[in-house]
Amino acid sequence: MMLKDDPLYHPRRKAEWYKRTRTHNLRRMQEWRRSLHDKALNALGDRCACCGETRNSMLDIDHVAGGGNMERRADLGNNFKLYQRIRDGLVKLGIHQILCSNCNNSKRRNCGLCEHYTERWAHWLMDDAPDPGPYPYRMKVTH
Repeated sequence: MMLKDDPLYHPRRKAEWYKRTRTHNLRRMQEWRRSLHDKALNALGDRCACCGETRNSMLDIDHVAGGGNMERRADLGNNFKLYQRIRDGLVKLGIHQILCSNCNNSKRRNCGLCEHYTERWAHWLMDDAPDPGPYPYRMKVTH
């Protein structure tokens, strides 16, 4: 069968088919993306490394030492390829971590230090809290 004999080849038929199936296809793609994000989070531990948040809708995947933009530009192209690699175990351990949106934004704004952790250190220095332990991540700052 030639391409022109295909009933979907005609532009008008193709446009009609697209309109009929658009909502269904968008919903399926959204479900696939959410499922892939959840599987990547499960592979990394399913909780914020700083504050312990566990709601998947609040969690992001963070690059421990920065460099997420360079990684996406180099070979991945988008976050979903990164999620697939994490899900399949194709990334090195310790490069990525889970942070909630608040901790991730705080880390970005404060040169690699989340406000939660700096607050724990401040309490520890004033002797009214236990030792906060080693900092779970530190972004490299290059000037």
